[in-house]
Amino acid sequence: MSPSSPAGLHKNDRLYLRIHYQTNVQMWIRPVYSSGGARIKKGLTSGQWLLDPGEGDALAWVTFREAASIDSIHVSASASGRDGFASQDVAVDFRWDAQPSSGETQAPWVGPLLAAERAHQQQEFADMERRLGSGSGGIGAVSIGLGLVMVVVAGVALFAGFAWPVWGIVRWRGGWRIAAAVPAAALGFWTIKDVFDIVSDRTSHNLLPFEFIIGGFLILPYMLVVTIVRRVRLKGRTNG
Repeated sequence: MSPSSPAGLHKNDRLYLRIHYQTNVQMWIRPVYSSGGARIKKGLTSGQWLLDPGEGDALAWVTFREAASIDSIHVSASASGRDGFASQDVAVDFRWDAQPSSGETQAPWVGPLLAAERAHQQQEFADMERRLGSGSGGIGAVSIGLGLVMVVVAGVALFAGFAWPVWGIVRWRGGWRIAAAVPAAALGFWTIKDVFDIVSDRTSHNLLPFEFIIGGFLILPYMLVVTIVRRVRLKGRTNG
């Protein structure tokens, strides 16, 4: 392990595991992290890939953005996730305090294994592209097309989700104006919160644009319902 147990870590500091294996079949190695007998699900963990027959070292890591602790690690090996070949439980003492990290201190073996992990991922992507490639442009063209569609959809959601409440505030009166102001006010408070978070920690919102896109998607159904209810009630008054 890097660092060795016991150890105190800071926000986003990683705990690395070097797992030596020897197998004559393809298999997965899966670490499960626990605290007080309960499995921890809120941390960020490394991906997994299918290990080929042979002998070597596999790398796994876990990190947390908030205060957390690990007192046990269960490592298992299997071909399908159900037929366990072997397992091992290790008692540890790792604690994250959620304070800004001053930089990791890695054991010498971490760097080479991280490089091997990146190379393996790149090879998997290249193999997938070759398998899915076709005369019409292959996965590259498909990815570009899907990417453009997603950009357009996200742009529409972002614009409509923010512009619709503003339109309602300007055009509507009375309680309907207040109803339109609710998502606008929520968006304003959320923006202020993000600003304070970024000032204290620049890495706290690496996916900030997606947060606002999701916000736009959430505002759209709300405004649609308010608009429909408003029209129905106004129409009822006119007919009455």
